[in-house]
Amino acid sequence: MSHFLLDVGISPKVLTLLTSLGHQGTHCSSIELAHTPDHEILDYAIKHDLLIITSDLGFADLAVFEPRMIPGIILLRLRNPNAEQMVAHIKDLLTGAFAEGIQQSITVIETHQIRRTRLPLTT
Repeated sequence: MSHFLLDVGISPKVLTLLTSLGHQGTHCSSIELAHTPDHEILDYAIKHDLLIITSDLGFADLAVFEPRMIPGIILLRLRNPNAEQMVAHIKDLLTGAFAEGIQQSITVIETHQIRRTRLPLTT
């Protein structure tokens, strides 16, 4: 079981999916992080050992340029996804071969592929 923090752009229906798959999650809007800068949301996720689900590239930038031990980031790179598309892609990730290894990684979900980069990045 994993614990997730859903960024503001992620549909609350994803939270319902996570629960149905045996995971736990919290939406930023339910804990007063809706208007918080990305670096503060990342600090919260690190402090509480939460994987972030987001569509905001800013989190990936923070992970690259501030190499810290980050629980993990799932980055949805879909074009104008609706709630059902978000749910479908997250479900495919969490029930498929890519489910293993989401911790300490940036996992990028695109329409036709999933890519993963382990964290922290080293030069």
